Order: sequence, then C-alpha cells, then structure tokens
Amino acid sequence: MLAVSLEDPDPLAWTLYGGKGTIAGVILIFLLLIFLTGPTRRKIRWPLLYLVLHLVLLALRLPLPDGPLRATLKFIALFLLFSSLGLSLFLLITSSRLSRLFMPALPQIFLDIAHGFVYVIAFLIALGTEGVSPAELFAGSALLTAVIGLSLRDTLGNLFAGLAIHAQRPFEVGDWIQFNQDVTQIGQVVEINWRATKVLTQDRIEIVVPNGLLAQTPIINYSRPEATARRTVYVHAPYDAPPQQVKAIILAALADIPGVLAEPAPSVTTSGFDERGVQICVRFFINEFGARGKLESAVRDRIWYALARHGIDIPVPPRAVRVHKAGKRDVSRREEGRIARQERALGCVDFFDQLPDAARRRLAGRAQTRLYAQHEVIVRQAEKGDELFIILVGAVVVEVAPPGEEPVEVSRLGPGNFFGEMAALTGETRRATVRATRECELLVVGKAALAEVFETSPELAEHVSQTIARRQANLNEQLLEHPAPTPHAVAEHSHHLLQRIKEFFSM
Repeated sequence: MLAVSLEDPDPLAWTLYGGKGTIAGVILIFLLLIFLTGPTRRKIRWPLLYLVLHLVLLALRLPLPDGPLRATLKFIALFLLFSSLGLSLFLLITSSRLSRLFMPALPQIFLDIAHGFVYVIAFLIALGTEGVSPAELFAGSALLTAVIGLSLRDTLGNLFAGLAIHAQRPFEVGDWIQFNQDVTQIGQVVEINWRATKVLTQDRIEIVVPNGLLAQTPIINYSRPEATARRTVYVHAPYDAPPQQVKAIILAALADIPGVLAEPAPSVTTSGFDERGVQICVRFFINEFGARGKLESAVRDRIWYALARHGIDIPVPPRAVRVHKAGKRDVSRREEGRIARQERALGCVDFFDQLPDAARRRLAGRAQTRLYAQHEVIVRQAEKGDELFIILVGAVVVEVAPPGEEPVEVSRLGPGNFFGEMAALTGETRRATVRATRECELLVVGKAALAEVFETSPELAEHVSQTIARRQANLNEQLLEHPAPTPHAVAEHSHHLLQRIKEFFSM
C-alpha cells in the first residue's frame, strides 16, 4: 500500500529537488518566455503557477514539526515541482519556435495524451522520492484494478480509437463526412480530440461523436481522395418532347453556372419513365461540398429557365381537375394585353420609329418573351445569331474579350435597352457576350419576324441602315473619342449596311 514517510530519509535529495530543481524550473520559465510566441505564450501560466505553489508549500512546511502534515506538504510540493519542470519541457519541445524548425506540428490528440502523461510521470517520480515503488500501487487489490478497468473501458476505447483515426487518417479537420445513413448527419470536421470528433452540419449544429463509435461505423468522406464531388438532380420532361432535345437543352443550360465545374463535364441521361413523364438524371461536379445545396438549386433554376424558353413544361403528377373553358373574350383580352406590352417595348428601338402601326403590331405579335436566370449567358461573343433582344425586366452586363485576354465589362443595360441588332439585321457574329446580372425577361425579335416586316415595308431597310449608321458614329465620337465623321462617311456606312441587310433577307 501507499505509505508516505514522515521523515526526510534523504535530506540531500530533498535539498537537490527543493533547491536546484527550483532553479531549473525558473530557468525553463525564462526559456519559455523567449521561445514561445503568439497565443502559445498563455500556456506559460501553468508551469509558472505550479512553481509558485511549490515555493509556497515549501515555505509553509518549514515551521511545522515532523508529522503527517509536514510529509504531505513535502510530497505535494515535489509533485508540483516535477509537474512544472515536465510541463515546461513539454512546451519547449512541442510549441516553441525551435520545435517548429525541426519537427512538424503534432495532432492535438497526441499533445493531449502527452500532456496527461506529464502529470502521471511527475506523480510517479514524487512517489519514488518518498521510497514508494509504482508497482506497489497496483499490487494491493486485484478487485480495485478490475473496477477501475471496467469504469474506464469506454474512455480508453475512445482514446485508442482517436489514436487509430490519427494514425490511419480516414479524415482530417476540414473534411466533409457522413457517419450514418441520415443525410442530416453530414458535416464538416472541426476538431478531433482524445475522446470525440466534433462535426458541424450545414444547419450550423455541432455534433460530438465518440471516437469509439466512429471506429465501428462506415464513414463516407466527401473530401477524399480530392475535393471534387459529383452531385445529381432529377427533372421530368413530357413524353411529347424528344429526350435528345431535352438533354441538349439541359447541357447547354449547365454552362457557366458559378461553382459547377466544366471538367469533369456534366452528363445528362434518361433514368426512367413514370406517370409524370421521362425522368432525366443530371450529374455535375463541384469542388465546394459545403455549397452543394446552393449549387443544386442553381442547376434546377437554370434547367427550368432553359426548358421554359423552349416551350417545354415540366410535367406535374396527374390530378383529377375540373376544366373551366375560358370565354373568347377573356382569351382575346389577354392576347391584346400581351401584344400591347410588346408593341410598347418595340417603341424603345429607334429604327422602328417609322414602322407603320399595322406592321409594328404584326411584329409585336410575332415576337416572343424569354426568361433568363441570374448569371446566365444570353448571347456569347463570336457565336452566330439572328435575334434582337429588348430588355423588359431585369439587367444585363456586356463583356468583350480581346484575343487572348480576359473579358472586360463595357456596359450595363436595363429595361428599355436593346442589344443584338447587328446579328438580327445582317447575320454577323456576336461582338460581345451578354450575361444576365439578375433574372431577366427579354422580348426577342427573330429574323423570320423581321423578314415579314421588310417584305411588306421594303423602305424600312433603308431607314434602319441610316439610323444604325448615325448611332454608331455618335457612339464612336462619345465613347471612343474619335473625330465626328463626315456626312459622306456616314452615308457610305449606311449604304454598306443596307446592302448587307438586303443580302441577309434576300431582298
């Protein structure tokens, strides 16, 4: 059994521990003040506190007569001294500027365990100075040892499981993992200590998972072997829409979504048929797993806008409904409102100002509206096109990419502005990329609608060419600070545009 002597069996040893040991502790404290920097300097307070308490107990012990109290104070003072020395050496080895030069940073679990062993070793050395062998502590009672072992079974299991996690490294701090079948339990590892692993879910809820449980559970690591992860969304298409057409539309819609990787490329497959229609599986890759919800939402939004622009409705589950047939007056009123709104939008285009009322109304009826999602590309530089766009709602940014350089923003357009007139009138390739800055509703006037107008009003082509030539001359003068062109130069440019318009529309 543990027996603390009441006398000092080795006064020389006591003087060594109480004198030179104290001096060694002071020296180590000064070394810590020199080599520890930043937040780690706060750790010096513990070895300093132990050293101060050691000196206090020495002072309290001096006037006491020999007896149990004097011997107990001696043992505690020795334990505090050895704890101060051991902790100072531990900090110098693991946390000082010198240690960072010669050894990599150790996992926190190893530091915690080593920290605990410092106190165990200090306790055993203090016992040794009192003539007590450490083996005597565990030889007294087998029953006590069994009780302690059983009570620490879970704790030791978590400890060794934590050591195994650090040795095998199935995940690290910062990784996204899933440790059971519940998808709400997916989270980012924020800490791995000797007892448990802390995981922060996307709901900002911290889950503390015992290491022993993780050692017995299959772990899905979404951050290994690399940060790239594939995500999947499903969409239904109607049976009367050709699947190949739907797939092409969806693939085009996935381009340029921020956060969706171009490589590996997205894929679209037909995954089944059910009462709603053709089930389409859309797979794409991301490298920010924490943003998966936002990116999946962006993909679904883009798909909806793309299908809507092509007149493809996402089918809903079949329901028993009552159909109320709208009267001809209601249908006519809605159509009149649509045409009137689009006719007002055409009034924003300067080269339509001489268009006869009947022709403008006919053109408004042939035009169509389209919706574009935020950040979606409407037209792309160097691509062919034959459509004019008028902004009804929203805003766009116009970007030009010089050869071999990054795109540069040149302007922003809002409701009432238009773009794409040169492609619609002459068929030339797009000179700029136009991207929606927020959800946009655009009025689109295509070549077929313009051809019908030019057929009934051929004189309009000359007015259009003159208007565009004057506008381009004014823009060059204001934006590019070019000298004002002569009337002859404007007329020549107008004549050149007129010839291109006639060739494009076979006039």
